[in-house]
Amino acid sequence: MSLLRREGFTLNENTLLIKLNTLATEYNPHWSSVTMNEAHIYIRNHFDELETGSVIDCQFLRGDTETPVESERFS
Repeated sequence: MSLLRREGFTLNENTLLIKLNTLATEYNPHWSSVTMNEAHIYIRNHFDELETGSVIDCQFLRGDTETPVESERFS
């Protein structure tokens, strides 16, 4: 955390996301994927409400589906 602060990042303004399969990293929602942009914005705006292991279901957030997907860890 101290290294991020040293580089000018603040916890209130920035949300650092890392895609584990590619290690692509963004601190602002400038992804080439619309879904990653939506997820990034949602996480940034609702960070304090999210529980560890939460699934961000963009289809549900957009209203494309009626129920959110459940984490694979529960199946």
